[in-house]
Amino acid sequence: MSNEQRQESAHRLAGIDPALWLLTAVLALMAWYGIFGMIDDRPHPIHLWRNADCLSLTLNYHDNGMNFFMPELHNYISDNGQSGMTAGEFPGWYYFIAALWKIFGVSEALYRGVVGGLFIFSLLVTQRALTRLTGALWATLLSLWMFVHPALIYYGFAFLTNVPALSFALLGGSAFLHYAIDGRRKYLYIALVFFAIGGLLKVTALMLFCVIGVLLLLETSGLQLRRERPVFEHKLQTLIFMAAALVPILIWYLWAEDYNTLHGGKYTFNHIWPYWEADASVRERVISEVMNFTGRQIMAPFNWVLFGVAFLFLFISSARLPRLLWLVPLILNMGAVLYSILWFQAWADHDYYFINLYVVPFVTLVSAVVAMQLVLAQTIKRQVLTATMAVILLLSAWYTAEHLELRYEPDYDRDYFMVAKGEEGHLKYLFWDHSRHEGGLNDIEPKLLEWGVTEDDRVISVPDASYSITLYLMDRPGFTNMAHIYSSEKINRSEGSLREHIAKGATFLVVNEPGYEDRFPWILPFMTDMVGRHRSIRVFRLHADM
Repeated sequence: MSNEQRQESAHRLAGIDPALWLLTAVLALMAWYGIFGMIDDRPHPIHLWRNADCLSLTLNYHDNGMNFFMPELHNYISDNGQSGMTAGEFPGWYYFIAALWKIFGVSEALYRGVVGGLFIFSLLVTQRALTRLTGALWATLLSLWMFVHPALIYYGFAFLTNVPALSFALLGGSAFLHYAIDGRRKYLYIALVFFAIGGLLKVTALMLFCVIGVLLLLETSGLQLRRERPVFEHKLQTLIFMAAALVPILIWYLWAEDYNTLHGGKYTFNHIWPYWEADASVRERVISEVMNFTGRQIMAPFNWVLFGVAFLFLFISSARLPRLLWLVPLILNMGAVLYSILWFQAWADHDYYFINLYVVPFVTLVSAVVAMQLVLAQTIKRQVLTATMAVILLLSAWYTAEHLELRYEPDYDRDYFMVAKGEEGHLKYLFWDHSRHEGGLNDIEPKLLEWGVTEDDRVISVPDASYSITLYLMDRPGFTNMAHIYSSEKINRSEGSLREHIAKGATFLVVNEPGYEDRFPWILPFMTDMVGRHRSIRVFRLHADM
């Protein structure tokens, strides 16, 4: 048998390509998680705000001419209340989905499927790259570990760009691993392209890119990263290409700032929420939320323990390990700590902020597995580790399945074994509250047309503190009681702002909360001409003399 044949044999599990094992396991998990059953669902309540923004941008591309340089929302926050022209993150993903919708028809299921398909593809590519480090079995187990976390799977089949950005980061990391092993520069260029795309979609997807930059600087300064040969054979050329990869990202954000200044509206908050700006009560609340809710949505508690043990093992064993094996996860973890300090206040409510940080525990686990294979020579110890990992994956999948059911459609009569009581109650309440408010909008479009509310009619939708949730679900332009920005002047949520919206062209009022007028009686004069009711939703015609 030739060396190539022996290597190919080592890359197979029971004579079968490991990619088939991983794909089979992923499909089985998708069935367990209920993905196939929910793929046609309207957006789910967890972080519906951001999901709706993404969908609104996509649908407006589809409906309004496919002009890439005119991103807009349904919410008329710009041009003194006459348009939704606004830009934030690079909208290439939304434009791509809108182009698919032009071909196949508007479909949230298609959107979900493309996001999930790219994520699964990135795991298959990652598995193949890891096989060169860990062997086929561990490459499969480690790649599968990325498919057993509630928040990651939830957004992995949703509408935010975080998971597509992570997928491109994994593709870039896989290409760079091939480059680091055999030195073929084409892999470096491929990696930089993928990193640039991921960074355009989400700047936090550049974490692995930044690690590569730190390694390049360390090696350029004279530090020997490995014995056999340098990691970077052509340092100046690599530095130039890495800098070039950042140029499109910089250009986009400069253009977006100019676009928002021109139209006077901005829907994203591109600033830090640092630890030092939070007072003691805020810090206490954030830490409590992370410990009791957000952290549990990101990973099961035992996976946080696994992550910590893996990092500790690398730290303790560093003197016996190749330098890169502990240096890469060390740099990543330091970056994650810095990120957590700068965006500390976001951790209370925003689990999706962690999406691109999943590379930190993942790379730490990969490094720990390679280190254990070097340190633990006895076969029996390796078998115990493999069995332990398999058990952890099964428990993690069970944990994720229960959490996802609570996110998609909870069973109110069921007690969830793997979910803490506080989490369970919170998730059930969010679904109930969504059903009570926006849930009635999921199928209201035919009713709106029946009542004479055309696709061009501007509506005022209350209560809705977001930019896009209710307006996207109705597919109607207009206004919510989000604090609006007209030429940088904030309009308060009051009778005065509603009258101003009428003056700006609003012709219908949509009230999605039963008894809303009991809490805000000033709205009663605007609720006199009802054109229709659908579940909890009431629609009223507005008149200029109101």
